[in-house]
Amino acid sequence: MSPVAEQLDIGDLDRHVAEVCARLRGNTDPLIAHSLRLACRLTAEGHICVHLADWAGRDLSEDLVAPALDAWCAALSESGMVGRPGEVHPFILDDAGRLYLYRYWSYERTLATDLLARIATPVPLDPAALGRALDALFEPAPNGA
Repeated sequence: MSPVAEQLDIGDLDRHVAEVCARLRGNTDPLIAHSLRLACRLTAEGHICVHLADWAGRDLSEDLVAPALDAWCAALSESGMVGRPGEVHPFILDDAGRLYLYRYWSYERTLATDLLARIATPVPLDPAALGRALDALFEPAPNGA
């Protein structure tokens, strides 16, 4: 096992998800399978996506080195398993070279849309209420501590 694979601890679930997607789409390319495993593993570790540029040229397994970013993105786009933002595919690849599991791409889009809507809506400001809230936050500590 390569240092990258050991470090990432690609698990059975990550392998299974990639294998099921490949089988359903009839794709047997090892690069695609390793890319999908990487996306699954990083999501399980708390990342929302894979920044492919960070992995380009690095070992994905003992016998597979990730290609240059442009070639990698092209291979993923042609795989039949990876769609563009707004499409419904198991994985999404955006223009910045970020590979997402569809669900997490959708979560990020929903959150971004909601935040943009919230900042576009003016919030009425009551200066007296704001002053009281700030006074409460910065009230002197008891006994001068």
